[in-house]
Amino acid sequence: MGAWSGTAITTWAQRATVVANTDFGRLSDLEALLADAASPELSAGPDDLTLARTAAAGLREAFLRAGDGDAGGSAATLNMVMARLYARPRVTVDDEGWRTYVAGRGGSPTAEYLANAAWGLAQWVGQYGPDRLGRCRASRCRSVYLVRRWAAQRRYCSERCANRMYAAAFRRRQAGLGQPATDERHAPADRPLPAARG
Repeated sequence: MGAWSGTAITTWAQRATVVANTDFGRLSDLEALLADAASPELSAGPDDLTLARTAAAGLREAFLRAGDGDAGGSAATLNMVMARLYARPRVTVDDEGWRTYVAGRGGSPTAEYLANAAWGLAQWVGQYGPDRLGRCRASRCRSVYLVRRWAAQRRYCSERCANRMYAAAFRRRQAGLGQPATDERHAPADRPLPAARG
């Protein structure tokens, strides 16, 4: 039976990150997310929007708890998200053999997308550990992210946030205002990573 490959786990964990970073204020936010999945059959309605908001809040909490060193709380939150989505592994057989996927609440395409994202994040944490879930330390940024390189001590979600914080620290030093706040100091390992692809 085919298990999820490392690539599939990473892809779905990245999608979980996108879900966690999306506010889902409007149905169009969810429709845009589903359109990015390159699956034209995915559609969404008002009930799906409520489900997406619940999943996003739970996935975000799992990231934040892991970032605070609460691995048990992160795991419990992720389990709660999967339970709310009724994420259940399923097996199908096609011409290429057996395939596994995760079914979601009521079998709606949105529920299955969210259930696979939560399952992918759970698989990612199981493979790499909760310390590979991060939250941006830049002021005014609420984003969470996956730490894709083991040795990297990443503190910012993107090059943009890292550069903004480095520039602010530089301006403070030039103005003679002393050392930057703790979250703005950096060591060579804190240099921003290139944006994730895939």
